[in-house]
Amino acid sequence: MGGRIRFDVVVSLVILATLMAVLLERLLYYEEYAEKTVVDMTVTQMKVGLQWRKAEIMLGTALGQPMAGLPDNPIEWLPFRPAEYRGEFAGDAPATEGDGIWYFDTVQRDLVYRPRLSRHFDAAPAASAQVRVRAVRNLAPKDAAPPLPSWEGVSLVRVGQDQWFRGDGL
Repeated sequence: MGGRIRFDVVVSLVILATLMAVLLERLLYYEEYAEKTVVDMTVTQMKVGLQWRKAEIMLGTALGQPMAGLPDNPIEWLPFRPAEYRGEFAGDAPATEGDGIWYFDTVQRDLVYRPRLSRHFDAAPAASAQVRVRAVRNLAPKDAAPPLPSWEGVSLVRVGQDQWFRGDGL
């Protein structure tokens, strides 16, 4: 009878361990998906910040103030910097800065997010998992009358073909 009890306990423990492993994997999945969502929301806030900056420049110009330009670093468009922002670096931020951070690459002129979790990040071969966005100045047609100001055609675009959660549904 003692052998039967031990077998039942072993089977119960195996089932419990399997369920816990599945639960842990799902929790990690949702944690990474939440990180991606925060990154997407931050980029959306930057796009809104860009529109506000354009409106400020247009209003200032209409009131006779000198025309201001837009900074290349989209973080400067936000009313406040994200807590994960580490500053500007010439190239990649040092590994000592950790993961789950934003930084501005002054060489490529890209704002970069280095994910903390990247199991579902599809990066180009030999590339690290990074989300890169850049302020792009779209050139106005040369025959535009009147000529468009330099800040008019600025937009924020994702750089590269990398994707987070490609073809992976909830």
